[in-house]
Amino acid sequence: MRGGGSQKIEQDRIARSVAYIGSVDTTITGSRNGHSPLFLWYTLKKYGVEGLRKRALHSLAIAAYAEEKLKEIGVAAWRNPNTITVNFPSPSLTIRQKWQLASENGGSHIICMPNVQKEQIDQLIAEMAAELVIV
Repeated sequence: MRGGGSQKIEQDRIARSVAYIGSVDTTITGSRNGHSPLFLWYTLKKYGVEGLRKRALHSLAIAAYAEEKLKEIGVAAWRNPNTITVNFPSPSLTIRQKWQLASENGGSHIICMPNVQKEQIDQLIAEMAAELVIV
């Protein structure tokens, strides 16, 4: 068994910066613990096929809404077909930090998970629009 110092060296060797979590991943190929399959099983049991379908359709609708609203204020937003990730040029650091936007190389994105609502998108858009007017 190796001492603590050697383990740290090995962790540093495989560490990679992951923009969307704003942290360094030191796991082997992003491995996770055994809780993930339990959470997946619970979610399948809780929502069922129809519930999961509704959540997916909601997420897709919110992503389309966000893309449309960003374009309406002149932001070059885009997303791939049938995805819930909306990409756009990074706004100010203030907005990126407040909204915890995943940002890298001048681009940011939001992931429209089932908990994201139009009101949240509207608030983000309003803040971005106000920033565009000021500049």
